[in-house]
Amino acid sequence: MTRRTRATDPNLSAETGAVPNDHVPPDEEVSTGTLASGTRWMVVGRLVTQASRFLVSIILARLLTPEAFGIVAVAMTTILALEVLKDLGTGSALIQRASVDQRLISSVFYLNIAMGVLSAGIMALGAPFIAGVFGSPDAAPVVRALSLVLLIGGLSQTHHAILRRRMNFNAVAAIDMTGALTTGIVSIALAVAGLGVWAMVWGNVAGVVAGTVVALLRSGWQPSATFSPAALRSIAAFSLNTAAFNLTTFVLRNSDKVLVGRWLGASPLGIYTLAQRTISYPVESIAQVLMTVLFPAFSRLQDDHEALRNGYLRALGAIAFVTLPVMVGAAAVATPLVHTVFGDQWLDLIPLLWFMAPAGALAALMSAINTLYSAKGRADWMFRWGLASGAFTLLAFAVGLQWGLLGLAIAYLVAMTVQTPVGLAVAGSLIELPLGRVLRTLTPYLLMTMTMAAGAWSTATWIESTGASHPLALAAAVGVGALLYGGTALLLRPPAVKDVARIVTSRRGGGA
Repeated sequence: MTRRTRATDPNLSAETGAVPNDHVPPDEEVSTGTLASGTRWMVVGRLVTQASRFLVSIILARLLTPEAFGIVAVAMTTILALEVLKDLGTGSALIQRASVDQRLISSVFYLNIAMGVLSAGIMALGAPFIAGVFGSPDAAPVVRALSLVLLIGGLSQTHHAILRRRMNFNAVAAIDMTGALTTGIVSIALAVAGLGVWAMVWGNVAGVVAGTVVALLRSGWQPSATFSPAALRSIAAFSLNTAAFNLTTFVLRNSDKVLVGRWLGASPLGIYTLAQRTISYPVESIAQVLMTVLFPAFSRLQDDHEALRNGYLRALGAIAFVTLPVMVGAAAVATPLVHTVFGDQWLDLIPLLWFMAPAGALAALMSAINTLYSAKGRADWMFRWGLASGAFTLLAFAVGLQWGLLGLAIAYLVAMTVQTPVGLAVAGSLIELPLGRVLRTLTPYLLMTMTMAAGAWSTATWIESTGASHPLALAAAVGVGALLYGGTALLLRPPAVKDVARIVTSRRGGGA
């Protein structure tokens, strides 16, 4: 049986007035086939996106210097902060709301454009100050140029939300892939041409332009000439709490880059940024994909706690099944991995990956709790949790920085180890889900991962002790780890094995 949305009439909106939805396509029904198909599209799109970004990072790491990465990191960190101002939580509000109408969506569209202009102006005019905060005055021109990303991105922000609300994830995947591939091609071409740091600047601008064009073409929605403050007020409580959470969390959890840039310099910031980028690929490829797909589905089931508990536990299992072995495995083979992939100028990455990669796995699990808060309409809880956890992480960073980059990496792992069980327990209380049940769900994946990591590390260590090449050690360790993980998965048969198989084989429209 298919589970339907809460909105009984797609042409009327009780919250914002009985305005015809002549430009708003009807919402998608929630079924297992829809979720599996959407997840498959998003996984494929995100894998292509992240694989291309990872490959581009490797190529650029060999063409450019750590200082170049550090300078661009200043601008990209600023962009991520101002994205919160540009969005104000309105995209999440459009997805979470039971029903929407043309008046509301058009009002959000014009608000997003105005905030895009404002945030781009702040970034461009404040470029010298921003560069000074990071201790990198040479970054000011780059910061000013990359303000174009905010200006251009504001044009398609509402279209992205519409596509996610309708669960049109093949279009979402197409947007992501187009942007990433364009960014990579332009960046590499300009780097080869000798443009240095500006290769990454204009590559990112080109990627945003390409993604925006695809979003406008694929959404099937056009704004009308209407702007309603009343419609915006109807979503203000949820959207502003979401924006407050996003901004607070961003500031507190990205303070490490400010600390590293200001106290250690641009080169250490470049190394630290590449470490973060490396561990973020699996998280963004799997955890964020699942949460993007499940947010609109969870929102439509927000009053059915039993369905939410089952879906939430299955999502945690799927995240753990994929991200734990990848992240912990990266830590286990960090030495041959860095030598083989990035080259000898990046050897300082090795000890960072030992601690930051496992912390990244925990961060992937934590990403699920924010989706649960949003789906339940409890952005206020999400804001409080973000404030508390972010402050704790900031304190850990401040302490760890006394021992340089390695101390910062250790502090990150300690902070995530302490926060993860607390965060899972607090979020679970919303749907009457005890922490013990969550831990029992995750236990098989932890056992599988520890077995895999031990085998991969032992293999890499033994082969390198014989004087063999780093690529050979890496290949052998990955092969042994994959065999051990696959073997223990077949032995323990955790539910995520079946769910991942369903995602791969299911076709759209299957029954629940």
